[in-house]
Amino acid sequence: MINELTEIKRANNLSFSPNGSFWRVGKSKANAGVVALFRSIDKFVGVQKAKRTGYEFSNLVSLPGGMISCSGNQEFEFDLQQSLSLRTSAEAGLASSQMKELSFPAHQKPVITSYFAKGETRYTVILFATAEISDNSFKPRSSDSSVSSAGWQNCASPDWEKFTPGNLLIIY
Repeated sequence: MINELTEIKRANNLSFSPNGSFWRVGKSKANAGVVALFRSIDKFVGVQKAKRTGYEFSNLVSLPGGMISCSGNQEFEFDLQQSLSLRTSAEAGLASSQMKELSFPAHQKPVITSYFAKGETRYTVILFATAEISDNSFKPRSSDSSVSSAGWQNCASPDWEKFTPGNLLIIY
């Protein structure tokens, strides 16, 4: 997996941000984020974002994940896995031990999304991982205030209008 992540870092020109909080794309203002498509036979995990005034993804469904935070050691592979683990645990209640064959497709085409927050337009390059859920009895649940609920989405008939635009491109 390290080779896949090294290739993703190189192909997307990811670097440590000047303020030391997130990984970003080159010298641009676009931060790097990561989401995961966790699936089990005919379904995948989705999280409904909390209803918030002024937040354009309010009440929409997305894949669990978040920004890739910097740990200070400037090791992208560690930071990516750590950020994904922390966010998926908080947003969907999923532990690393419940995933099998977590992978980051090396030749993925990242999705670039924009959103308005704190008075400015912000950009995020969304990288993604995929994994099977090894525990068939797993029930998604959230402990994160940014998420109102977590649950299984049916692969055959998801409610596409309720998904965040950037995540739609990854799922579809």
